[in-house]
Amino acid sequence: MPKEKYIVLCAFLLMILLSLFRFSRIISTTLSQDGAIDFHSYWYSGHFVRQGEDPFYAYLHDREPKVPINYLDGKTINSLPIAQRNLATVPANTALMVLFLSPFAFFSWQTAKIAWMTLNLALLFLTPFLIKKLYPDDSDLPRKYSAMIYLALCGLLATSNAIGNGQTSFLVFTLSLISIVMAKKRWFISSIAMAIALSKYSLSLPFFVFILFFQKKYKIAIGAIVFQILGFVSLSWMTKTSLLSMLEEYRKIAAIHINLPGIHLASAFSTFPSFAYLLVILLAISIFWSFVHVRNIIITSPSTKQLSSTDGKDARIEIVHNHVLTLLTLWILLSFYHREYDAIVFILFVALIIFGLTNNYWNISRTLCISLIAFTAIITLLMSRPGVSVVRILPMSLAPIGSLLASDRIASFALLLSFGITIWLVTRIRVRNSDALERLGAADQTAERSLAGSSQ
Repeated sequence: MPKEKYIVLCAFLLMILLSLFRFSRIISTTLSQDGAIDFHSYWYSGHFVRQGEDPFYAYLHDREPKVPINYLDGKTINSLPIAQRNLATVPANTALMVLFLSPFAFFSWQTAKIAWMTLNLALLFLTPFLIKKLYPDDSDLPRKYSAMIYLALCGLLATSNAIGNGQTSFLVFTLSLISIVMAKKRWFISSIAMAIALSKYSLSLPFFVFILFFQKKYKIAIGAIVFQILGFVSLSWMTKTSLLSMLEEYRKIAAIHINLPGIHLASAFSTFPSFAYLLVILLAISIFWSFVHVRNIIITSPSTKQLSSTDGKDARIEIVHNHVLTLLTLWILLSFYHREYDAIVFILFVALIIFGLTNNYWNISRTLCISLIAFTAIITLLMSRPGVSVVRILPMSLAPIGSLLASDRIASFALLLSFGITIWLVTRIRVRNSDALERLGAADQTAERSLAGSSQ
């Protein structure tokens, strides 16, 4: 067996084993007493919505739902408390998400959290398919590399954290992708998907910015904002609460999360906050520079039409857009409060590398290609490191290593390195396509002169 095939086979086996481990963790965590801790917030808040009470006010004032409560699965609760012990009760997302998830409150806790886990697993398998739709129609990807994207996503620590904890991250990520994919043909569906995704704006903001400024789908962006506002208006009307009071209540809840630890730079450099803020600004400037620099070279070339995808849109612009979207998602993770579960969007970086190497987006040398593969593999392994639950079973002699593996700083630095590599890859697009377009333009001019000479 050739050495390359042996390495690929070993990589597949490792990814399959890691994915199976993650699935077992998702199921065991969800079924445990402390499982789906974050989903519990929306299940519990749904009880107040059922009874016509403001869930934000209820959280801030420690209100309890009224009993008895009858569920559609045949169970009834006749006494307090309704909330499960040691599980979250704060509705951190906006009113639209609270309304969207409230139907789960018509089922008992065990039934609801299993249903939510099942939905998230379905979204897990849908997400890589949507990511492939972001790329031009002529970007071929063999099945084994498509499988790598699926397995890489399944193996991330963020994946098991997001689904096991019952987070809304997968729903938000999937709806954001649906919004971008549907933006070309179904603006209304795209707008609704983005509106729901904006309920967790800390994760969906890059996709909203992408639609507004890069795809320039203003109707979708405006519609998403309108639907978000209607979410608050609807909940205000249903609970007979002043809209301004509800907005102030949500502001107080949102402020709770500002200074919490996570994978963002402010947490990683907590002893040097000024440096973290400066770094965030520099990363934002580099995103703007990278897009403008490359886009100008491609669009101003007279031979751009030679590089069109099957739907008539410039394939190179789509490729540049995917680089920018990857940069935006990495930037948002590093800039604002995020926990590990939100790092599921790291899969966009992995997909970019796989698509780029397969379709030769960057025209890099074999040595650089191998280095890039090795770097991506190492970074992905860091993002797939064991979680705290695994570290707890390690012997005391390995405690320092365990603490390091469980640290959020590993994810922070892995994401920061991924951002830097993506910026470098953007410059490789410029070098490659600038030369290629010049050659195509020269060839066109030669052909035109030849045709003119023959006609004479």
